[in-house]
Amino acid sequence: MLMTLSRIVRLPKVISGFLINLGLRSRVLALTLPNTPAPICIVGAGPSGLAIAHELEAKDYATVLFEKQPTVGGKCQSFYDQPDGTLYHPLGALIFTNQTWVNTLPIIEASGLPLSPGPNVTSGFIYGAGFTASLVVPVPPVTDAQKALLASEFQRYAAFWTANFAPKYTALRYTNGVPKEFSVPITQWLQSQGFKALPQVMELGMVPFGYGDIKQTPAIYALQYFTPDVLGAFLGVVPSYNVDFHQVMVHYAASVQGEIHLNAPVIAIDRSGETPVITYSQGGSSFNQHCAKVVFAFPPTLENLRAINMPLTSQEAEVFSKVGITAYWASAVETKLDFPKPYYQMPLEPLNTPVAFIRIFNESPITTAWSWGAIGSNPPLELVTDLLVDTISQVQVGLGLESPIIGQDAVKDIRKWDYFPHFGSADLAAGVYAEYNSLQGQQNTYFSSGLNGFELVEFAIRAGKDLVATFF
Repeated sequence: MLMTLSRIVRLPKVISGFLINLGLRSRVLALTLPNTPAPICIVGAGPSGLAIAHELEAKDYATVLFEKQPTVGGKCQSFYDQPDGTLYHPLGALIFTNQTWVNTLPIIEASGLPLSPGPNVTSGFIYGAGFTASLVVPVPPVTDAQKALLASEFQRYAAFWTANFAPKYTALRYTNGVPKEFSVPITQWLQSQGFKALPQVMELGMVPFGYGDIKQTPAIYALQYFTPDVLGAFLGVVPSYNVDFHQVMVHYAASVQGEIHLNAPVIAIDRSGETPVITYSQGGSSFNQHCAKVVFAFPPTLENLRAINMPLTSQEAEVFSKVGITAYWASAVETKLDFPKPYYQMPLEPLNTPVAFIRIFNESPITTAWSWGAIGSNPPLELVTDLLVDTISQVQVGLGLESPIIGQDAVKDIRKWDYFPHFGSADLAAGVYAEYNSLQGQQNTYFSSGLNGFELVEFAIRAGKDLVATFF
């Protein structure tokens, strides 16, 4: 059995990344250093957890990470249908833009991975009108009058966002609170500002990407998401790009000095002593890790926190009972659909069915699909898979394709994510972020996830950097 360690010997990045993919890194690279202090323990090796490790190590802290999945990346995962991994099908993060992803861009560039153009939500097909998936029609063309209105509203929104929102409210953890005007649903805020065309574009930019019902999602989150360049990308006037975010995170993890335990779910945390002790499972055995401090780099829902068997304080239970997530699934399905036309469910209802899907590579028959359910719902994966197969079959029937019906074997991969952790409008107005922020550091415990700002790779990395800069 290997002893739990705080540092590792460096191997070449190519070898290190290969070992991460195999889930063997922590077993191969361990080296005991005598009299080393207890490390900072990070639970979760997604973008936020990896950013925390990098920032802590830059300050000479020892780190150790625990990841329940067999590989790093958190929700940055992909399905690969080619042995060399050249064709990836994202099961999580997909697109980025140059101006918004300022912390992520250097990580993407360092990976050296190829980029491809991002999707345009104003093109493609819509299906499901009248809740009949077999009714498939092209997205109606934008009229000259609509283009003029969209251009005018985009310019007005960008001016407001740059002058009034960004300087005050883009900081993480909302330490200055959330004003009432931004705690209301985004549709209410847009209506109050006289926007008539933007809500339709925002809905197509929110719902298929897992950010909930536009009539419920608080404005503060939607405004964080829709920076002018992101909104411009959805309008087709600003370029966006696709990249294999999973391999980006694999490359990013290769430069972490501390151990990364993969396939290592945390099964208990004891905070009764002077410092926390983590018990984790790996390879059929359980191990203890003494920690100087512990950072949770995953959505802090009650369900997730109870799964790691950590007794919560009354204040923690109160705050985290208010965290909501979107029921959201990503899948890779073999279809006969054309490349590269996207398909969108209309109307955008949370029916646990695919709300959007697109074939990204012409060289591959795999379509990436995203299914959406109501906030707080938890239907069985079997039901979601059945609806996925049935809906895509009906769409292919509607398109008149030969042998359109697919079976369960067409679903090559499907993942359910704890997506878009957020607080509701009433809790935001009541100052819930002040309560959340007050938990940081209690019992040597810290929290970092999309809840700190917004569920996006960029915000997850920012959250990790902000946490270390503020508390370490």
